[in-house]
Amino acid sequence: MENKEKSSACLYWLWAWLIIAAVSGVPVGQSAYRNLLETNIAARHRLIVQYELWSAHPKMTAKPQAWARLASRLLTDNQLMNRVRIVHPNNAEQIELDYRRDLSITQGLALAKYLLPWALALALIYGAGWWLLRPRKPAPPPKIVPVSYHDPRYRE
Repeated sequence: MENKEKSSACLYWLWAWLIIAAVSGVPVGQSAYRNLLETNIAARHRLIVQYELWSAHPKMTAKPQAWARLASRLLTDNQLMNRVRIVHPNNAEQIELDYRRDLSITQGLALAKYLLPWALALALIYGAGWWLLRPRKPAPPPKIVPVSYHDPRYRE
């Protein structure tokens, strides 16, 4: 294959790989985002139940479990931290640090669950294409054997 043909094949391969990455990244991204939202809701629910944050809501008439399910979906992390400061004023700072740390770890794991297999598959596809189109050393020129003066074929 000539050098120009080789570079155009590499360019087509690169574009094909980028299109595959973009097309396959959309559903993976959507699934990862949904999982991230569910992880956030579960973390908020654990915070509410663990520290009984429904007691900070003066007009609560429902059961604590119902309030926890509803509040974990409606309230933001900052709003929940304000309630933690009301219910547990002495430990609020440590509770917030622990919650943020645990939330970061669980969010990272939730994203890694979807993005790592996708990235590994793309790396394998890219590696296979690179291996097939990699620059190779040209074949060595044929060895020229010097003509021997003693060879009977060349005698007159």
